[in-house]
Amino acid sequence: MSFVPQERFKSTKLFSERKNKCVATGTFIEFPTNLMDKQFYELYKINTYQPMRGEIYKNEKLLSEYIDSHINRQTEEERPEKKEKIKRGVRFLRKLHRLFFIKTKKKYLSFDIVKLYNSYKMGVIGEETELPGIGFVECMACGCAYIGQNLPFYKDIGMIPGKHFIQYDGTIKDLKKKISYYQNHPKELEKIAKEGNKFVKENCNYKYVIEKLLKEIK
Repeated sequence: MSFVPQERFKSTKLFSERKNKCVATGTFIEFPTNLMDKQFYELYKINTYQPMRGEIYKNEKLLSEYIDSHINRQTEEERPEKKEKIKRGVRFLRKLHRLFFIKTKKKYLSFDIVKLYNSYKMGVIGEETELPGIGFVECMACGCAYIGQNLPFYKDIGMIPGKHFIQYDGTIKDLKKKISYYQNHPKELEKIAKEGNKFVKENCNYKYVIEKLLKEIK
């Protein structure tokens, strides 16, 4: 099932009047390895669930010609290994709740994100390891051409690379290359932005998603 953007996420600015750059949004959290899920860490060898957001954040200067980053970074402090696991887990969940629903939400709501998306021609959210963040439908609903990786999720909900969104291979090098290309091909870029916006309106609304869910259940 697709994410559904709130009603406030709408395209309000002409594409030609927007910055010919990409905006990056989202939050990534870095954990000490002892607080990462063991199986996850052994598989991916990384200490965050939002690796691409971290890469964009760390390469902000390198990408300044192409991306204006509004990515928010959070960290989890190290804790002693010998503490009882259940108590540690409870404290971790409480801390995570504070990070996401209090600190991060306050920062997230401290600026007009709808206005922000409407100021740019392109948007990149930076996926989780297997799934996109909800921001991808929000930026598309605001008229941005979305840049995403080759994940099964997009195909599953009917999105087509080159038509509804710009696909890249998940590396900084290719992300930079794709942004640079479309900065110099405005007509192609605008067409993708319009098709993506249309897709979200038709396929990422409550009525469509609920009807699809009920059909799958039946």
